[in-house]
Amino acid sequence: MSIPEVRNRPGDGRLWSRIGPATGILFVFLVLAGFAVHGYPDVRPSDRRLQEWIKVTDLNRFTVGVYIEALGVMCLLPFAAWLYTSLRSVTGDRPWTAVLALAAGTGYVVLVLPINESWVGILEQGKHGLDVRVLQALASTNQAWFDMSNMMIGLFLIAAGLAILQTRAIWRWAGWAAIAIGALGMVPGVAALASFAIIPWLLGMGGYYSIRPLNSNPEAAANRIEPS
Repeated sequence: MSIPEVRNRPGDGRLWSRIGPATGILFVFLVLAGFAVHGYPDVRPSDRRLQEWIKVTDLNRFTVGVYIEALGVMCLLPFAAWLYTSLRSVTGDRPWTAVLALAAGTGYVVLVLPINESWVGILEQGKHGLDVRVLQALASTNQAWFDMSNMMIGLFLIAAGLAILQTRAIWRWAGWAAIAIGALGMVPGVAALASFAIIPWLLGMGGYYSIRPLNSNPEAAANRIEPS
């Protein structure tokens, strides 16, 4: 069954083709802004350091920071959707790697959002005298949860990189960089670095394709596959 080609009127979708990649930039700035507002205790803190963090951290400020970061994390959803639809519209195909990237990006957002909400609960109940061993158990769970979520962001990047290389709709450097960063996210002990290494990738993709939308890219246009 052939897939009908959708032809837009001049100017239609041009704004949205810029907003999609720009959400990658929003992801970076909102996540970093949220982190700057709320902060975290030390990784695997001692009982004393965890109790000190709970004592000096303002609950309202922490909650606001968590909300800002959550908005940033959710920006990965429109970015992943833009990537999927862009690859599909340019090639006229549905590469399974692009579908996997969309699914993994969605899975990452679903997995990572509850972590900060759990920290809000730790902070709130810690201020009400919850036993430090229970607080430590929750904090350790949060850290392990975050470590494992890096595998999902790694899968998103690897799948996105493979889709980019497969379709040749986006510059190939972005595909190879995504695969390299994603592979980093799969390695225990250094997986957290993928959360930082994704920042320049998102800024590069978002900045370039929000200024120069994909449909105006000559290489992408040359590789467009017209459906039969």
